[in-house]
Amino acid sequence: MRLAEVASIEHDPASALDAGLRCLNCGHLAEGKFCPDCGQSTRRGVPTIWDLVSDALNAAFSYDAKLWQTLSILVRQPGKLTVDWVEGRRRRYIGPFQLFLGLEAVAFLAHRVFFSSNSTEIDLKTKALTIVGVVFTLGLAVINVRLKRKMVEHWVAGAHIWAMLMFVLSLAYIVIPVGSGALQRVGWVSAKFDPGTIITPLVQGVMVVYFPLALRRIYGLSLGVACIETVALFSLYRLVAFVIETYLFT
Repeated sequence: MRLAEVASIEHDPASALDAGLRCLNCGHLAEGKFCPDCGQSTRRGVPTIWDLVSDALNAAFSYDAKLWQTLSILVRQPGKLTVDWVEGRRRRYIGPFQLFLGLEAVAFLAHRVFFSSNSTEIDLKTKALTIVGVVFTLGLAVINVRLKRKMVEHWVAGAHIWAMLMFVLSLAYIVIPVGSGALQRVGWVSAKFDPGTIITPLVQGVMVVYFPLALRRIYGLSLGVACIETVALFSLYRLVAFVIETYLFT
């Protein structure tokens, strides 16, 4: 059934259903294996058990592949996720806010399991990072107002940069406490060593390098201008963090 038949079917929905060219879910014309409108398989009849298992495995591995590709680009090519999102290359990646929220959940789960089980402390840190993230994104918009970007682009940029922060925190909350515990057991590190003393400077050090590289790619800046913006944004970050620590943690 080719072009002539499809053209005639478009004027006769009933014949389209008879010919098996319309999606059973939404009725949209669908010649391929999946409906281009709703994404449902165009397979006819009741699915077999193997069909159900196959669909579940395909969905799981497809999501895994998308997740690993997203994380790989997030870490190795700062800012590229945002550029691709703005330019319309979105389906290959996890969405920016889904990525941020997922990594935030992983970071605070790692904090609870490996670092501190104090739920009050975790709740306060979650609120603090959320507030700082919002202010940081608004800072991005203000400092780059001359570029006349849409506000949603700044939110996506902020979500991706903050997702990287959550990724680094996740690793720090797992690797540093576990590693220091192992070193304490063999006597290479004092039992009084507090892993929290190196997590903050380590994470900040990573982000100081990551920020200008991301800003350079996202906004098309020179490296010098990106570094200046990074200094300004980190100053804003420290100011907001100080205010939060003063009023939220006391």
